Amino acid sequence: MRYVKYIFMFIFCLFIFPLNVHALTSSEYQDRNVCSNYEVAIAKEGKAGDPSSTYADTVGCYGTYNEAVNAMNANTNKDVIIFERNNGKTKIVNAKYALVDLTLKGSKVINYYPDTTSTTSNSYMVNNRSTGAVDGAFLGFDYSSRRALVKVAGYKGWTNEDSYEIVPLVWVYSIGFYRSTGNIFKHNFAKKISNTLSSYYGIQIGPLPEGLLNNKNYYSYDAHYFYTDQYKMIDDYKNNNYNNAVNKNVPYYNYYQYLPNHSKTNYSAANINKYIRDGLEYTESVYGNTLNIKNQDTSNVSKLYGMGTYLIYAESQYGGNAILSLGLGRNESNSGRSNIAISKNNGYGQGAVDSSPFGSAYGFLTYQGSIYNHAQHFVTDMYQNANHYNYNGGHFGNKQGGWNVRYASDPFWGEKAASYYYRFDKYYGLQDYNYYQLAINTTSLVARASASNSSKAVYNIKNMEIPVIVVAEVTGDYVAGSNVWYKIVSDKNLNSNKDSYGSYASKFDWENSYVYVPSAYFKKINTAKSGLKDVSDVYPYQGRDYQYSYYNDSNTLTPKVGLTTNDTMYYYDGGLLEETGKKLLKNKYVMVYDRAVDTNNKVVSYLVSSDYKHDQKEWVSAANIKLVGGTYGRQTVIPVGYSSNVFVSANEKSTIVSGIYDGTYLPVLGEEVGSDGKTYLKVPISLTSDDNSYGYTLKTDSDASISLLKDNTVPVNNLPVISAKDIQVVQGKKVDLASLATAFDTEDGDLTASITYSGTVDFNTPGKYVITYKVVDSLKAEVTKQITITVIADLEPVINANDVYLSIGDTFKEKENVSAYDNEDKDITSKIKVVFNNVDTSKEGTYKVSYEVVDSFGHKVVKEIKVIVEKEKTDEEKEKKDGEFYLNDLSFNKTTKKYSISGYLIIKNINNRASDKINYYLVLKNKITAKTYKFKVQRWTTDVPFDLGSENGYDYSASWFKGEIDFGEGLIGDYDLYMEAATNSYYSLEKVTNVFNKDISRRNVDDKYGYNFKVNLSSKAQEIELNIRESLITTSTSNTYRNMINNYDDISFVDKKLKLVGTSYNYGISYEQNSVLERSVIFEETTSFKQYKFDLGSTNKGSYDVLTSDNKNKDFVWYDKSLDISSLEKGRYAIIVYTKTKDVADYGEVSDVFGMINDASAVINNKKYSIILNKERNNRIELIVE
Repeated sequence: MRYVKYIFMFIFCLFIFPLNVHALTSSEYQDRNVCSNYEVAIAKEGKAGDPSSTYADTVGCYGTYNEAVNAMNANTNKDVIIFERNNGKTKIVNAKYALVDLTLKGSKVINYYPDTTSTTSNSYMVNNRSTGAVDGAFLGFDYSSRRALVKVAGYKGWTNEDSYEIVPLVWVYSIGFYRSTGNIFKHNFAKKISNTLSSYYGIQIGPLPEGLLNNKNYYSYDAHYFYTDQYKMIDDYKNNNYNNAVNKNVPYYNYYQYLPNHSKTNYSAANINKYIRDGLEYTESVYGNTLNIKNQDTSNVSKLYGMGTYLIYAESQYGGNAILSLGLGRNESNSGRSNIAISKNNGYGQGAVDSSPFGSAYGFLTYQGSIYNHAQHFVTDMYQNANHYNYNGGHFGNKQGGWNVRYASDPFWGEKAASYYYRFDKYYGLQDYNYYQLAINTTSLVARASASNSSKAVYNIKNMEIPVIVVAEVTGDYVAGSNVWYKIVSDKNLNSNKDSYGSYASKFDWENSYVYVPSAYFKKINTAKSGLKDVSDVYPYQGRDYQYSYYNDSNTLTPKVGLTTNDTMYYYDGGLLEETGKKLLKNKYVMVYDRAVDTNNKVVSYLVSSDYKHDQKEWVSAANIKLVGGTYGRQTVIPVGYSSNVFVSANEKSTIVSGIYDGTYLPVLGEEVGSDGKTYLKVPISLTSDDNSYGYTLKTDSDASISLLKDNTVPVNNLPVISAKDIQVVQGKKVDLASLATAFDTEDGDLTASITYSGTVDFNTPGKYVITYKVVDSLKAEVTKQITITVIADLEPVINANDVYLSIGDTFKEKENVSAYDNEDKDITSKIKVVFNNVDTSKEGTYKVSYEVVDSFGHKVVKEIKVIVEKEKTDEEKEKKDGEFYLNDLSFNKTTKKYSISGYLIIKNINNRASDKINYYLVLKNKITAKTYKFKVQRWTTDVPFDLGSENGYDYSASWFKGEIDFGEGLIGDYDLYMEAATNSYYSLEKVTNVFNKDISRRNVDDKYGYNFKVNLSSKAQEIELNIRESLITTSTSNTYRNMINNYDDISFVDKKLKLVGTSYNYGISYEQNSVLERSVIFEETTSFKQYKFDLGSTNKGSYDVLTSDNKNKDFVWYDKSLDISSLEKGRYAIIVYTKTKDVADYGEVSDVFGMINDASAVINNKKYSIILNKERNNRIELIVE
């Protein structure tokens, strides 16, 4: 099994060399001497499937190149070529339809130029099959420079004559192609295009793209637009369009290849470690500096083992997506098994150059050191730093944009590195796929600090198609006709002032690294599966935000010694999410290499080693480990040199124990003087966790070596333990320092009386003071412990109270939103007294209220506020302000049978504090009559979802609302929904929207009516409308946030019947069995809402195949029915299609998104029936009977 795995690991899939059969090549036609200068000919295929039989028929001879080009262009044959005879040799210099063979002179780097005259290349690509491009699309020839215009890996540029050979399409016998099998999309590579090839090798790059089919070959030189006809592909490339591409309206952008590195994965460190162990079958790390280590089975080892913890930590600290980093590392290091990875702990080939890859590669103390360097330096400082010369976008990309432009000469490097992400994601069911909403720019622009044209310019986006993560859509200044801006993750590491941190910052600032760009300059390239997501939305599993502190000093490992206090399980990761199944027993010495610290600064786990044979490191709970020593300099650990890997047992004279290898650290249990007068260190030599053997080695300043056998066993001395904690003391209050610590020793018992301490505390001066306690046991073992005593200032308490605005008749609650805090006593709100209050809410006026509070030290504080009572203004008298709306919840209570709504509505540019009187209303506006209905909801001031903070000096913290709505009676109709927030002087009215695709309760009924909330997904704002009916067609809804998809193919009148042909389906639902489908059409009169229902049936005979990215069968989404609608009364009708499967029932209006329907009409039984488009109702198709 392992043997098969490693074949696949390096070449991705089976590689079979081709038969040596080829089309006519330059070496064969170079002696062709038909014309003295230029020959125009037609390339011929010869015998089917036999490249060696290809030939060319002469059309004519010409004296100049221009004459030959004119003749070629005038010829209607597609396979016309131009031979040039020069210096006794003939070659093809131009062709109507051709590819270029880039493998003329073996493996080499080919330079590409932006034009025909430039001497400086702007791209370079290697030309071998496994790490380069062997062919490209030929788009033209410049006679003066002898350069060809080619397209390779998304890049279009000119290359010199000695780098290519033109191969007419009719002579191409093996071309790279894309193909999907089982919805897995794969890029297959050719070897030499003029040769036959019995089998291709390729890489899996992602799920099947929208618009493409399984088991069909597609051709593309940019991996965005795909073709089944190579001639049409060349036509489009030459014409700078994609009109003939099969997916011309839905270009493909590989999510993994276009995801910026400044993103976060939803996967945990435990997920990564499990994939490395179970998916890749690497169950051990590598010990020493080679795979050929004695007694180590090398087939299952990799430096990647256990690195999930550090990949996630690097993502959190330095800004590099953990799975993108894993994929790039696998691509660069042979999955952690390359010589550079093992010998230099370099998992990314950092520093390696072609002339001396191993010698120039950087060396790191630990493998995680290279992971950190990659995320900090290569991601954040260089390739995703918009100001860096290497920046071409933060995605892996291709030779058109992304890391691939400058990081690698392999034009498909980005695709290959990203493919590892896909394979990882596929292993866990594609949890990361389409998690973020990506968009690319369509023009150069400036990224700004806010959604304003006058705000700070943070950086320029110069290149085209730079992908960004859209985390929010906000309202800002108008740009190109739109006031919608995108909030995106920044391609620079920014502080709160939107200034760059510069190179080698201590961490990536996830909180502040956002910028704003006009949406008019971007287009979205995928459909995020759950709406807009921020990087802060990723699942906060246990351990994601832990800090790690590997014990090292400069370039030297300095592990610590630990002693187990209880039996404890081993774990694969620092978050202690998954046990290894092995146990570490009590009273065992271990080497401690790393620690994980949680967000409360508590040590959660240690990375330890107790198996000195293999030095395997795993995580254990910190609760079961006591640190008993530090570095070698303090004689607590010994580094084992590779040349001195034998130890002598003290239990059996002359027994040699081997198998402890280079890089291992052993704890020093004690030291003794031998019979020769020299000092020896006692060390454990156990090869298993249940073996307590130990030995002695000579104490030296260098690596350990053995020269003495000592016969008697020395028992372990358990170190005493000092117990003491950090404390806070109020200024002026003294504490007995000696009373703050106790000590206990296993052998000596209570040693508290023997404790001494050093350090002083000035209890009259605020500050932090360190006290060090020390105790020595009877065997002279010394232990110290430090605590910090913080003297806090004796400050006056603070009363928090703001001016209050009321309307006449309101009730004034004098202690509402009033609190008090004291630095020493903490919350003293309960001690507040009202010492003055002259408020009279029955009349207008400005009144005073005074509050008093006294802390435990006798400090008294008084705070006075104003209470302003005003006459309530009418809506017309109030000034309208811009608002900001957010929907938190829209749900139905099945007990009360009422809807609840919550969210926030900020009235911009005024204070929205708890002390400010603000009323909130849900407003329904009838779509036909424009009449409005208001329903008051409550303010939400405690336990709100998150703090809204302040902006431009205005406090927006209390802008939340929530409430239950009783819609009452008589409101049957269709409504636009608004939210209103109003003070006595200002108000804001904003549409109720669902831009974050919240899971709302869309359909429900109470005792009187049915309610259908529909989100307009075709709008960027995603407004919600409400339909109220006496009853609903169904209360069922789809299992996603998407509305039912109702498209028409034909709506016309035939033989006095209405012919309806179209599709009706839900995303995520299968439509493969006609027998379980129920489908009908309902004509609903738009004022009386009377409904007429007709059966529609189902068919799989549609005019095209419906393909969706949910990979569900859509055979029977079609209907084709002629209806007798002569019984319909006069009126105007919406057309609604209802479809029910075994999984879901749903309905929706038939509309024309593009507004291209042809009006149709007929006279039936003296009534005129007309089909029209209602643009006021989102292009709803309606039937008028008159």
